[in-house]
Amino acid sequence: MIFKMQGLGEKGQVYDDTERKTKIKFKDVAGLDEEKEELIEIVDFLKSPSRYTEMGARIPKGVLLVGPPGTGKTYYAEEIAKAMNAEFKIVQFHAGYSYEEFIEGIVPDVSNGGFKYQSGAFLDFCIEASGIASDKLCLFVIDEINRANITAVFGEVMNLMEQKGIRTLKTPKQNIDFCIPPNVVIIGTMNTADKSLAKL
Repeated sequence: MIFKMQGLGEKGQVYDDTERKTKIKFKDVAGLDEEKEELIEIVDFLKSPSRYTEMGARIPKGVLLVGPPGTGKTYYAEEIAKAMNAEFKIVQFHAGYSYEEFIEGIVPDVSNGGFKYQSGAFLDFCIEASGIASDKLCLFVIDEINRANITAVFGEVMNLMEQKGIRTLKTPKQNIDFCIPPNVVIIGTMNTADKSLAKL
């Protein structure tokens, strides 16, 4: 599910921390009616999925917010999580972001010397989400999702994201049973449309 964020002018509008702390709701935003309506639908779909699944719809594995800098993509992702009282975690991708940080890797053991295995941000999030009630939504937000090498960062987890039921695999280093629980939804943000992300 791809959602385009429209700018206010060529560069969009940048919000400072004071503005971000206001209690502005979707209904308070003037203009951009179509975009606002789509965002409200996303929130409603994720908040009350049974209403849609009864009609044959499937809960998306992810939502992609696309738009110029300063159009509020990350801000809206945070507000969606708050609106649904969802479990929420945000990471920001960059050119050096790796599988080791996202799923699992070997890191220096500062306490005991040497090295140790360590779970990454997404693996930890999914393990925590699997211990939460299945009707409690968990949103994992990836800011600047197109800045990293997606296939290298996600690795074999790409298979778990396909819409073919819940799949499980064992992580290669720690041999942990790993699946993406049905209550986990990924929200990605990016500045420009990137065809390479169609696989997600």
